[in-house]
Amino acid sequence: MHTMTLDEVRNLPPLTSEEIESVMAFNNTDFSDCPKQTKDELSKFRPWNKVHNRQPNSVKIDVNIKIDSDVLSWYQSIGNDYQAKINDVLRMYAFGE
Repeated sequence: MHTMTLDEVRNLPPLTSEEIESVMAFNNTDFSDCPKQTKDELSKFRPWNKVHNRQPNSVKIDVNIKIDSDVLSWYQSIGNDYQAKINDVLRMYAFGE
């Protein structure tokens, strides 16, 4: 195995569509030592933060961001807690919660 620096990685040519398809198809991955999981087992999976009781950071920080007016209008139309809803969407995107 060869370890590359970040600069070496940045200078690599982009992957071809065939290389991307091969990687996404896991053609070069050996799963023989991975146990098969049933739907019942998979349904019991939980997000890491829920298993480890990680509490969301409750400290709120005032920030100024630019949001498209139609997006803001939609959030404002759902009620006074629209800022909390925006925060929930951002949290879900960032952490999968």
